[in-house]
Amino acid sequence: MTPLPKNLRPTTLEEALVVIEQLLRIITEQQTQIATLQARVATLEARLGQNSQNSSRPPSSDPPTVARARRSPSGRQPGGQPGHEGHQRMLLPEEQIDTIVPVKPRQCRRGGGRLAGADAAPYRHQVTELLASVHRDHPDRPIMITRIGRS
Repeated sequence: MTPLPKNLRPTTLEEALVVIEQLLRIITEQQTQIATLQARVATLEARLGQNSQNSSRPPSSDPPTVARARRSPSGRQPGGQPGHEGHQRMLLPEEQIDTIVPVKPRQCRRGGGRLAGADAAPYRHQVTELLASVHRDHPDRPIMITRIGRS
């Protein structure tokens, strides 16, 4: 960058023209430098504004202050919708079950009062355990579980 002229108060016309020429050269250099710096600032601001939503960056690179956009509520309740047929695993018949564990509550969930009698249609729930069982034909040999694939 060109330094400022030493004598900014010329006394003659020739000195004034020299000072003006030097100042115009300085202004031109500064305008070029300003344009370069503005382009650099624009590039840096564009990089600063990037996050995982508007670039190919992973979400882990987002700063902690970036709030993710939430989906707008649809107005429907979560879970199965009215009229939709439910899907669940079919219960095995009792003849195919090895162990039945009846679980009866001692008191009412809502009021806390004691329960008496038997439920005519109790809720059935089945749990299948594969890892803890043994082969039925050879009860002395446990099941061998083989892991296939790369570890």
